[in-house]
Amino acid sequence: MLHTVQAQTYTTGHTRWNGVWSEPTNGDGLIVEGEVDNVRNHTVADNAGNHARYQVVVLHVTAARKRAFDAKGEIDTQLAQKETFKRTGYLPQYKHVEVHDPYNVPVNEGHFEL
Repeated sequence: MLHTVQAQTYTTGHTRWNGVWSEPTNGDGLIVEGEVDNVRNHTVADNAGNHARYQVVVLHVTAARKRAFDAKGEIDTQLAQKETFKRTGYLPQYKHVEVHDPYNVPVNEGHFEL
């Protein structure tokens, strides 16, 4: 949700789509954290005369996680702990091992690596 205390004027963009435009509906999506860099309105027009209007929000992303679903709905993908202990032998000796997080999306300098 965007909160602002000042009036904003958004720039606009337009794309002419060759063929018939259909909105992509597959994929589980992402949960992202970051700062809003830019907001603009965008229109996609196809050869059949259909127009789709979108609001584009450009983010400087600091963290991202994949969303996951099962038969009951969305499952919690938050990582409970970042490291665990691994036993190294017969005596009670352990080493710290970083836990693999399958839902983490690497973010380098604000750009996604998908």
